[in-house]
Amino acid sequence: MNYKKLMAEASRMSDSGNLEEAIAICHKAINMDIQEPDAYYEQALLYRRLGELDHAISRFEHVTKLNSGDASVFNNLGVLCYEAERWHDAIRNLYRALDIDSSYADAWYNLGRVFLHLGDMDKAVFAWQKCLSIRHDHKEVIYALKRLPNDKVRAITTAISAVLPTNGIVETPFTYSQEWYDKAYHIGRVGVDWKKFSAVNLQYEKSGRRARWESVLDEIQVPDRSIEWLEVGCHLGLTTYWTAERFPQVRFHMFDFSQEAVSWCKQQFPFPDRTVVWQGSVECIQLPHNDLTELFDFVSCIDVTEHLPPPIYKAMIEELRRVLKPGGYLILMQGNAPNVEHIHILPENELVADFAAVGFDLVKCLPYRHYLLKVR
Repeated sequence: MNYKKLMAEASRMSDSGNLEEAIAICHKAINMDIQEPDAYYEQALLYRRLGELDHAISRFEHVTKLNSGDASVFNNLGVLCYEAERWHDAIRNLYRALDIDSSYADAWYNLGRVFLHLGDMDKAVFAWQKCLSIRHDHKEVIYALKRLPNDKVRAITTAISAVLPTNGIVETPFTYSQEWYDKAYHIGRVGVDWKKFSAVNLQYEKSGRRARWESVLDEIQVPDRSIEWLEVGCHLGLTTYWTAERFPQVRFHMFDFSQEAVSWCKQQFPFPDRTVVWQGSVECIQLPHNDLTELFDFVSCIDVTEHLPPPIYKAMIEELRRVLKPGGYLILMQGNAPNVEHIHILPENELVADFAAVGFDLVKCLPYRHYLLKVR
């Protein structure tokens, strides 16, 4: 079979969901040594879909050797490094893309995302201003800037928006609704309709997220006895999974706003015998025949508050106090990425103060902007 036929077969395998077979076919094409970038490129995308980001990055590095003058290749490699949280590699490749084409708007946008995660606000804003000067209707930049909790950035955004033509700027179709989190988020962005738990777990572990969560757990005293733990906004269940592996004596409850996420967890989660999973909303945390009052010893609320409209956020705090036992603990962390669904990013001290006002005491600050709070 010649190179083109192999690549066509790999594409068919990919479309049918046979990702590992598609990777093997790409490998055959690569071994033909035709020095074409397509097989490496296709393999990189397949590894990315499997959550194997290091392999995806390795393949894209081969593409850059075969196509060193293509700015889009370095931009894509930069995005992969960003997803793998290899920040400095991401910066290096994105700057290489801009060396080739300084008017590459998407590369400026992605560079701003990296600087934001590194906490360099000035460089992030500069990169996004460059992006907007090239493509005024780059909606991701506009809404990322608007959602940053920084008065200076908001003022800059207002000034930029005042001189930009409004024609062509399309509002991101976000609504705080179960339908949006089902279709646009968990199916459209996350891909729960095809991803497997093992691949997702590997992806998150390689990004360092498990190691960060383990460092949080290292700072917490979990009793060596049977206890009840609630995970709020469980998403794909990874926080619960990592905690369950570490503490076999713990029984878990977890829920999510998205029915798609819940259905995926019910099918894929490795510890179904120790876990109750249901679809629910944070302002009413209960099961059909159990209101869960004072049931839980621990609650984890990770990357949730930033998604919530203010009235729902306030109601959730009351609910978390209700379902925790007296003296129970809450592990809290808000995400701060400028995603369209992050409508309620707060200064860290304000976040903690909101919980303190409802009856929580701050016990200690944990690694990576996590907080351990205790019900009074």
